[in-house]
Amino acid sequence: MVHQSWPVASLHHGLVDALVVAEREGRAVQLVTPATTHLTLPLWLALRGGPTPTWVVSSPDGTCRDGYSSAPLRWQDGAFEPYADTGPPPEASDERGTGGQLWILIEAVHERPTAVFGVGAEVVCRALTGQRPAGWGPAEPVSERWRTRDLTDFAIQRAPHPSVLVVVGERCAGLIEITPTEHAVAESTLLAIDDPGPTTMPPDRLRDLADTLAVQHPIGIFCAVVHRGQSGLSYPPGGIRLGRPRGLAAGPAARPDVSLTEALALPGAQPIGPPHRETVWYDLADGWDSVTAVADGLRADTPMLDAWRQGGRHGP
Repeated sequence: MVHQSWPVASLHHGLVDALVVAEREGRAVQLVTPATTHLTLPLWLALRGGPTPTWVVSSPDGTCRDGYSSAPLRWQDGAFEPYADTGPPPEASDERGTGGQLWILIEAVHERPTAVFGVGAEVVCRALTGQRPAGWGPAEPVSERWRTRDLTDFAIQRAPHPSVLVVVGERCAGLIEITPTEHAVAESTLLAIDDPGPTTMPPDRLRDLADTLAVQHPIGIFCAVVHRGQSGLSYPPGGIRLGRPRGLAAGPAARPDVSLTEALALPGAQPIGPPHRETVWYDLADGWDSVTAVADGLRADTPMLDAWRQGGRHGP
């Protein structure tokens, strides 16, 4: 149990250490804050999910609720537990006031030992903000200037343990997770771009961004989701609803049992990137229903996207 009453709570080193110890011992960290506290995006992502509530919001009247779902909580057996199920958050409309954010999810599997991590984050930041990320680090505030080689060396030195790294830049923030496996390294990146401009970006420009990324970076999954009416890279309790996906790309790593010909036969499919990468772009005219249809058609294992839609760890 960690209590914080700051106006903005971040993924600081002490909290990172607590999360590492808890994971090693099979326990959960519960962060307790007043209703006035906002979480930075990296902390919001790092705490998301798990079998028990991880963000507990306390009110002056003594009641508590889940900081993500707003479900009521009660103290039981040494921890806060839900006693009512509010279900997944509703899908957001495209008419949610001014401002907005574009969230980008990139999943990749690197099979070459010379792989460089962080390339996806850099390509996206350059395209959407005009600058590469400013820095990275294992906690907030970040301690390292942005160099993909340094980030890669850090992750290699930590192997076989996974690395969870904070990324910050001009109007953007997010997390990169690097997980070594027996024969490859999985890299998952989630970035939020805080700017009304990208939220109005037409699907063909998002497709061009995915195409640029596919040239430089093996894509497993690329998904762009728009949040209207959301501004600022810190989030109040219950402050994010499910956004609307605008486009998705899938490479061979996401569809090992489906050929390129079969992938291109699905509705809205277009080839992108160099031919040897066999990456396919899908327009998502029907939002999350289109995502589900594409994932089913590709027979793809997409736990990150499933969690995103259901309000799980990595999604709004």
